[in-house]
Amino acid sequence: MGQYLSTDRKGGVLFLRFRHKIAADAYSTPAITEDLEMAAELAKGKSIVLDLANLDYASSAFLGTLLAWHQKAAASGAHVRLCSVNPRLMEIFRIVNLDKAFPIDDSAEAAFQTLNGGKA
Repeated sequence: MGQYLSTDRKGGVLFLRFRHKIAADAYSTPAITEDLEMAAELAKGKSIVLDLANLDYASSAFLGTLLAWHQKAAASGAHVRLCSVNPRLMEIFRIVNLDKAFPIDDSAEAAFQTLNGGKA
């Protein structure tokens, strides 16, 4: 799809994954933002799972972008879930209360099952 994110669909769910290990810093955040905005357009009114397994670092700019994107996607009727957040990043999410803003699953499959009413 974009420079940093790849997409896949399963059922009515759009899965977004970082193409490779990445640090979402001041350099990469603008391009990641573009990818996220394109995905939100693709998924209007549907479900989105953002897989963070390949995200090694997240700057405050990226965290702000992530929250703004989530709000925009939700306003368009999309249901957003995060998955595969590494422990170090999860600690940052807890400190800034992003764990309260996003539903977070251990894996993409767990997120899919939650969105699909427990059906695989």
